[in-house]
Amino acid sequence: MSLAEDQAALVAALVAGADPPPRFDTGRLDATRAALLRKRAGEVAAAWPVLAASLGPQWTATFAGWARDRPPRGALHDGMDLAGELAAAGRLSDEARAELRVRSGSFGPAGRLGIYLQRYLLITSGRWNVRYGGVGAVIVVVWLLIGLLAAGQRGYFSSSQDNCAQAGTTIVTIIAGPLNYVGVNPKVNCQIPQPSK
Repeated sequence: MSLAEDQAALVAALVAGADPPPRFDTGRLDATRAALLRKRAGEVAAAWPVLAASLGPQWTATFAGWARDRPPRGALHDGMDLAGELAAAGRLSDEARAELRVRSGSFGPAGRLGIYLQRYLLITSGRWNVRYGGVGAVIVVVWLLIGLLAAGQRGYFSSSQDNCAQAGTTIVTIIAGPLNYVGVNPKVNCQIPQPSK
């Protein structure tokens, strides 16, 4: 068997109930399969909360028994399939039956559009954060450029900045940005300590 064939056989054994590939420890394989089924049950319970709550403490065991030989199709589809089988067997509560009716509508063309729209909004909401960060950076740069313009108009760059007060006044004028044009005229008075003689 090639590496690719070994990997395919391992995945099939873990998620689809196929026979374990040769040379694999069946005890560890069973433990991994059980952990994956619990994880999958948690994902489906998050997507189908009423269905999971209707089964109470039996949820994980019921889902694991149902999903043991089925490859995953995603939490929404797995929940739909399990709910459909439980409904056909008469084991679905009224609340879970209502959830199934609502969710069944989400798998038609109009429902798919809603799902795609939701995904798009989730994806673009992450972009909004980046976009707002970019806008904030632009605002800061423009603010400081306006401060630079005000410092230049006041003649702070025409003379040498040879003392603390001149350098400090120039810096706070730049930081004040557009406030310089609404009456703010920051000044700094400071003295640099001189070494003893």
